[in-house]
Amino acid sequence: MAWRKTLEEKSLSGATIRRKLAALASLFEHLCESNSVTHNPVKGVKRPVVESQQGKIPALGEPKRGHF
Repeated sequence: MAWRKTLEEKSLSGATIRRKLAALASLFEHLCESNSVTHNPVKGVKRPVVESQQGKIPALGEPKRGHF
């Protein structure tokens, strides 16, 4: 949780913080499965809510597609 706070203080985007926490969680999950560590310290750490970009940009109609 302290690392998440540090990332937030660096003004990183929510999506970046989520990716970094997901990568760390995956690493610890692998280490747990291989019995290298006893638990995943990232488990339960809340991740920032990221607003979906889906639906933000209107779809281009047929006449406009060739202009890009």
